[in-house]
Amino acid sequence: MPKALVNGRGRWLIAAAAVAASLPVVVALITAVSDSWAPVGDRAVGAARAYDVFSSHPPLVGAYSTSTLLIGETTYSPGPLLSWLLALPAHLPGLLALPLTMALVNLASVVGSVLLAHRRAGPVFALVAAMAIAVMCSSLPADLPVDIWSGSVPVLPFWLLRFVGWSVACGEVRLLPLGVVLASFVAQCHLAYLLPSVFILVIGGVGLIVRRHDAEGTLRRWLVVALLAGVVCWSLPVLDQVMAWTGRDGHGNLARIVDAAGSRGNTAGAEAGVRAVARTVGISPWWLRELRSPQAKTFDIFAPLSALAIASTVIVLLGLAAALIAAWRKRRQDVVTASAIALALCLAVGLFTMSFPNQGGMIFSYSYGSWWAAPAGMWVWLVLGWATIVLVPLRRPALDWAHPAVTGVAVAAVLGVGLWAGLRDRDNGVDPDEFAPVRELISQVGAGVPKREPVRVTGESFVFTASVVFALRREGLAVGGTFEDQFGTSYGVEGRRFAQVLDIRNGLAIRPGARLIARVNAPGPPPEPVTVSVRPAP
Repeated sequence: MPKALVNGRGRWLIAAAAVAASLPVVVALITAVSDSWAPVGDRAVGAARAYDVFSSHPPLVGAYSTSTLLIGETTYSPGPLLSWLLALPAHLPGLLALPLTMALVNLASVVGSVLLAHRRAGPVFALVAAMAIAVMCSSLPADLPVDIWSGSVPVLPFWLLRFVGWSVACGEVRLLPLGVVLASFVAQCHLAYLLPSVFILVIGGVGLIVRRHDAEGTLRRWLVVALLAGVVCWSLPVLDQVMAWTGRDGHGNLARIVDAAGSRGNTAGAEAGVRAVARTVGISPWWLRELRSPQAKTFDIFAPLSALAIASTVIVLLGLAAALIAAWRKRRQDVVTASAIALALCLAVGLFTMSFPNQGGMIFSYSYGSWWAAPAGMWVWLVLGWATIVLVPLRRPALDWAHPAVTGVAVAAVLGVGLWAGLRDRDNGVDPDEFAPVRELISQVGAGVPKREPVRVTGESFVFTASVVFALRREGLAVGGTFEDQFGTSYGVEGRRFAQVLDIRNGLAIRPGARLIARVNAPGPPPEPVTVSVRPAP
């Protein structure tokens, strides 16, 4: 490692790289604060479930899954780690603690990736990786780094998992527990991350075995810690399944996920899987393209490939295979494992896409389910470029990292790319025009609802109904309604008695005997009033 990177200017260089990669996260957080962020729709559902963590009915499973449509039984993502992460922020005053928490998680993911990139492959690789992270973010929704929705949350932690798995495969056994926690977290957020996460952990484990760690006692100790971390992470989903086995139906969420996996019916097919790999690593890859609509992103896996896309994909895959073989012969385990992870991610993209259900509108959920393909493609290009430099014996000019001009140019380059990626005009995943009425609605409902339990909620708009339910939960009220599929079985109405009914209706009218407690204008055009009233339960 160059001496300049151990102290002095070198530290500023790596710090600049970390800052540059983090700029899209920082800009997203500033935007969320300036827009007065509020939980809307599915985000409000997630916030309410996070609030329930400290209640008598904490969530044991993840968010509502579209896999429900495959088997006709309500199915959720594998686990509740996201709800537990957001539990304390959901109880704090105001609403900004929720996006702030996700910003901190994603900042840690980005900075950790840059530091591990430097540790594994040196300064140039770290600088390029930092710029690539920032550029990759431009292919994703601008608000993704602060989004609490389970489809958005795992993208950047999954990027960190790549570097952690690579480091474990190179002998850093102390990072194995972190790898287990990260893999569990992203897989529990969204089932689409399960296969690539397993591939990364398996390659990390194989790397440890091949390396034959010298300090066997140290290896055993960290293996035990990793095993315990895995048990803790998956204890609640397993508990849910055990409770189902001992209950009446015997069919818990994990069993329903397995049923859904076997009931996909018509799928996208092998050709779609091949095209997805080409879109991931071929020219021009998804991670270098601007954010696309769900329809356009999904159409990519059915549209014919250009000759350039096919040729570049073949070259990239053959290059990775050649790098792996050459590195194996030269005993460069770092290159071998990095290349193996890259090839495994390509395989995961293909398998995930070819097995994705192609039924009605369900296919369009592929657009966000495949967001992880962007960092996968970026990893492939980074590894291939680095492996070529490492393995091909060419004379290259030596850079004096201690020279002010070299440091200045490098810092300016990475910061410029990071700022460009952070400030690009991209479509936010959530319409910020909805934040103001939702915040106002939450405030009015919290102040106007009678503090009696429980309350039944009926609503014509799911977006505002979800926000009202979150507001009621923050007031400590037990809530029920016809939305138990999204919020969980504890929100069901069967067999429960309610003291009051909260009606959420479009327009100005309220039911006879009801009392108005809130009214806001939903964003148009034209703006439409939404009225909330409360009445005694019949």
